[in-house]
Amino acid sequence: GHTEAVNTVEYSPDGRWVASGGKDGTVKLWDLQAGKLLHDFTTHRGGITSVKFHPDEFWLATGSLDGVVKYWDLETFRLVSSTPTERGVPVRHISFLDNNSHEEGHSLVCCSDE
Repeated sequence: GHTEAVNTVEYSPDGRWVASGGKDGTVKLWDLQAGKLLHDFTTHRGGITSVKFHPDEFWLATGSLDGVVKYWDLETFRLVSSTPTERGVPVRHISFLDNNSHEEGHSLVCCSDE
């Protein structure tokens, strides 16, 4: 598990997986049926404040006190993108918004200290 406190937990839309984000800066992806760790994401440099599964795609978004939002492909466990907040302020929360009128379907938004 995590070496420090768990700050955030999110269930996958299908209920098979859970992602946990810790004060230790790691995100862990767990298989609930098997009861085991699937992957450990360790590229953030600050405590994890928010984890969100994409509602339709096989992706995970993570936000951290390091001021970066990261987007992960859950088939390959590879980093898809890494976007810093303006002036590097800590990310407090991330969420997907349903954009029915937008052709891409969902937008990722984040809240920070500014």
